[in-house]
Amino acid sequence: MSCAGPDGRSGGGTAETLPPIRSGEIDLEIGGVTGSDPYLFSTISGVAVDPAGRIYAVDYQTDEIRVFDAAGEFLRVFGGSGEGPGEIGRACCPGWDAEGRLWVREVTNRRYSAFDVSGPEPEFAHSQPVSHPGAGLWARTTFDIAGRLVDVGPPRGGGIDARVRYHVTADGVVDSSEVIPSPPNEEIGMHTVERSGPDGPSIWFVYQPFGPRHLIAHGPAGRWATSISSEYRVDLHRPDGTVVEILRPGERGPELTAEERARGEEAMEADRERLSASLPYGLPDRKPPLQELFFDDTGRLWVERNVIGDRRLADVYDDGGAMVARYEWPARVRVGIWGWASRGMLVGITRDSLDVERIARVRFPSDGGR
Repeated sequence: MSCAGPDGRSGGGTAETLPPIRSGEIDLEIGGVTGSDPYLFSTISGVAVDPAGRIYAVDYQTDEIRVFDAAGEFLRVFGGSGEGPGEIGRACCPGWDAEGRLWVREVTNRRYSAFDVSGPEPEFAHSQPVSHPGAGLWARTTFDIAGRLVDVGPPRGGGIDARVRYHVTADGVVDSSEVIPSPPNEEIGMHTVERSGPDGPSIWFVYQPFGPRHLIAHGPAGRWATSISSEYRVDLHRPDGTVVEILRPGERGPELTAEERARGEEAMEADRERLSASLPYGLPDRKPPLQELFFDDTGRLWVERNVIGDRRLADVYDDGGAMVARYEWPARVRVGIWGWASRGMLVGITRDSLDVERIARVRFPSDGGR
């Protein structure tokens, strides 16, 4: 367990020595408003990076997987809309298996597709049906320590409010699963409103602006982590099934800026008008301390903090729950389930004022192999 107070002191009263913050900058951007088709993205639904530094970007609207070299030059495209082998339908969340094949999760076709990209041209290798009734849920594609696909979705039989990690063998058999219970609505700033209309009853979900959220991350070799963002407390589930608690008591998020406060008030007023209902929450004075959780390709857990300004900040933990690195990078680069992180590098997505999306690569100075 990692446990320290906001003054940087551990439970034993000695000063905690934190890793130095390594500041990264964007060294490559791919995409724009104009240019040839491969460089024009609609919605980027995930990126992956291979050992040679090639970037694989999934375009959600065109159903294409576009490949760029380490210098950002377009190499090839594969996929394309359809239901047949090698065709994809609204894919997201690319990931690698132990054989180096690239997998994507297809929302429309309700399956996973794997491609062998080791040769001069990508070749379709395998498909796997989704193991649950969920269709639109995005979750990073990962594999457990035994090489089984981890398929994330709702319970197959219903009855509980949760997500489930289904461990699926190569022949499509679910031979084990893990339940991730959903927190109570009040703990994640969510409120439900029931309404009746011409098409029958409906339930609307609204969230407190800048309120707490349920954070879930899925990583390589069966790792996963979960937290409620209102507290710096993370449960890190390791490949052997044990759980490490990462806890930093007393950590607080930054106060809302005037612009954020105005935006939050506007969002709440829009919800009240849209639903003709009062809301059980107001605007918080501060953001939660945590913003996001994600893993890098070596299995380290990145705990991204909420901060003020034009930089993002993440604490990075090993399997034992020890903080081994801290990184900061430009705030406009989002990682989460869409991006890719490794030692000394991350690849994320940016969006400008015209809603144009680009791929952005960030380089960090050497961290001495930690």
